[in-house]
Amino acid sequence: EPLSGVDVEGMALLMDVLDEIRETYDLSILMTTHDFSMLRRYADQVALIDQRIICQGTPEEVQNNPVVISAYLGEN
Repeated sequence: EPLSGVDVEGMALLMDVLDEIRETYDLSILMTTHDFSMLRRYADQVALIDQRIICQGTPEEVQNNPVVISAYLGEN
C-alpha cells in the first residue's frame, strides 16, 4: 500500500501526480489499497481480491455488489 501512513495532503498530492502521469502518457496504474474512498475518487476499475478475484468492475459496481456488501462492508 503506497499511501499507508501518508497524511491526507500528501496522499492527495501523490494521487494528483499519478493521475497527471497516467493522463499524459496514457498509462494504467495498478495499486493495492484498503482505502475505498480513494478508489472511488481515482480508480476506473477495481478488483477485490481475497485469495481469488471476488468481484471486479467500477468502484460503484464493486461497492454495490451483494457479496462485497455482505462480506466486507456490512449489511447496511
